[in-house]
Amino acid sequence: MGSSTIRAQDAAQGEEQVEGHTSPAVRESLRQALARRIAESRQQDAFRFDEAALAEHVLTQLMAPGESGLTGPEALEGLRVPELRLTFACAQGDARAVAVFEQRYVVALVGERLGRVRLAAHEVEEVRQKLREDLLVDRGSGPRILQYTGRGDLAGFVRVSAIRIALKLVQKRERAGTHADDELDRITTERDPELAFVKDAYRPAFSAAFREAVEHLEGRERLLLRQQLVDGLSIDALGTLYGVHRSTVARWLVTAREHLLQGTREAFAAKLAVPAQELESLFGVLHSRLDLSLRSVL
Repeated sequence: MGSSTIRAQDAAQGEEQVEGHTSPAVRESLRQALARRIAESRQQDAFRFDEAALAEHVLTQLMAPGESGLTGPEALEGLRVPELRLTFACAQGDARAVAVFEQRYVVALVGERLGRVRLAAHEVEEVRQKLREDLLVDRGSGPRILQYTGRGDLAGFVRVSAIRIALKLVQKRERAGTHADDELDRITTERDPELAFVKDAYRPAFSAAFREAVEHLEGRERLLLRQQLVDGLSIDALGTLYGVHRSTVARWLVTAREHLLQGTREAFAAKLAVPAQELESLFGVLHSRLDLSLRSVL
């Protein structure tokens, strides 16, 4: 073989080894093939999203370091395009896609697949809501549901996330009880006479009443408070998550706090004979520190 032939072969191979694994020509060919498959799957759903953006997103994932390294049409073999359409449409906020994902994966899947993790009914709902938040809320780099690559079963992808959330919930439940008293210790170091009085005389009763009131909140109220105070979601993010206007979320949060204060007040009064005037004064002080106490039990 002559040197000119060898150089020609080397040049041809070099053209294929740009942009990681593929040349611009091969990349464009893959993009067109992806676009066709995405369009062909369109008849299976009624989702609205940027199909060209989905093709580019999938192509970027396929060409990422650590992937298969396949550069031809075989790179698209086994790709679950309908599930990719669903997840991408969810990430772009298509209401129909979110509804399908909710029924097919959040409600049905979580209800069926968490049997080995011991959870109360309200905890199962908490896992569902946390799963929605974990996969569908954009925290700055896009919703995490976009990490689904289409290489495996979407149900498996969701199931792993749900089980991880459930296990964390169980661990948190097992640690509950001691943190509330620790938090009350910390906030009463501010030398507030009324809070010091609670610590010295009524702390056990107050802590029990507070935890009891949290447990008796409606599931959505408890979740909302945790999502705002522990997870750090803004009212706008919560509105997007629940599909309502921010003013509705704000009203829900106000109601949840009112129910929590009223429940704590009633439970505390039932445990100890505290004069009404003293009780109102005490809760007037505690109200401003509600967020601190809540973080320890939510």
